[in-house]
Amino acid sequence: MLHGLEALDELRRRCQTEITIETGDRDANSNDDEEYGIAGQVARYGVTHLQCTPSLAGVLAAEPAGLAALARLDMLLLGGEALPTALVDRVRPVMRGTLLNMYGPTETTIWSTVKPVRRAGAPITIGRPIANTWVAVTD
Repeated sequence: MLHGLEALDELRRRCQTEITIETGDRDANSNDDEEYGIAGQVARYGVTHLQCTPSLAGVLAAEPAGLAALARLDMLLLGGEALPTALVDRVRPVMRGTLLNMYGPTETTIWSTVKPVRRAGAPITIGRPIANTWVAVTD
């Protein structure tokens, strides 16, 4: 079953196209995550808000360039899975902006509650209902 991964990787390499916005030049052999990855795009375009899962934020925070990208955000919105305390402890001290923990049941595909995470070590909760919403926790 795993032998198919080699063919998949070959397909990925053949289809990988990285085009610079300014020149339109293509470098099919480039694997420059610093320029084309999320952290590079945050720096290049001055991104101020990012919404992602805690898992993706954890991947970003594990690398110096990714952590620097998260640090410069005005707003980091994390949802889709439980927010680990270890991630908050790593990201919150370096972030200048707001970190929001968002929760919403998969069935609604929206946020239902939100909670600002103001400091490392603070309790992580699902927060309060968003505007014009009520939440009922049932047994």
